[in-house]
Amino acid sequence: MQRELRWESFHLTAFGPFNQRVSLAHGSLADANGVAFFLQFGSLVPPDPKVLVHNEEEFKAIPHTIEEIWFAFPVRLLVDSEFCHSFQSLKTLVVGKQSMEQIHSFEVSGLNQLTTLIVWENCFRDGRGRCSIVDCFKLRSIQIGDNSFTDYSEVELKNLPSLESVALGVRCFCLVASFSLYGMTASSPFQLRLAETSHA
Repeated sequence: MQRELRWESFHLTAFGPFNQRVSLAHGSLADANGVAFFLQFGSLVPPDPKVLVHNEEEFKAIPHTIEEIWFAFPVRLLVDSEFCHSFQSLKTLVVGKQSMEQIHSFEVSGLNQLTTLIVWENCFRDGRGRCSIVDCFKLRSIQIGDNSFTDYSEVELKNLPSLESVALGVRCFCLVASFSLYGMTASSPFQLRLAETSHA
């Protein structure tokens, strides 16, 4: 297995399970929508129901000027160059738990306003896939939950000059043959955080 890691500076730390890294103090989850949001996105709450996408029809209805998209189960849509070209105003992209399970490619490129990318647990599990996040000049944070991209064989993070941290949950990219990370020029130290695994 060949892993190519290139960066100017980085700091490696460890953290607990992905679903414990966000405070649960955000709002009330008593109503039905709140419970549904919690099951999909943990303590994160979509700012507006209009940003939620469960299927292709909802996806086609969202305006191309939208600044946030939250994919929710059971959506299965390609995130590719066409998607990125259509949503140039996007600042936040969130993939909810168990979404995109059988999608073999995840390509985020040229989203110049994107600052936050979050993929929750059990997403993108199709074998031998490729994850590419490139040319997103304002992207600061990437978070990937447990068991996501488990069977993907290739990962590329390139030309992300503002990137400050990448957080990976357990069993992410288990079968990766190539992991490329280069083009990081952020002034603050870059952080790569890997989830701790239980040995009990």
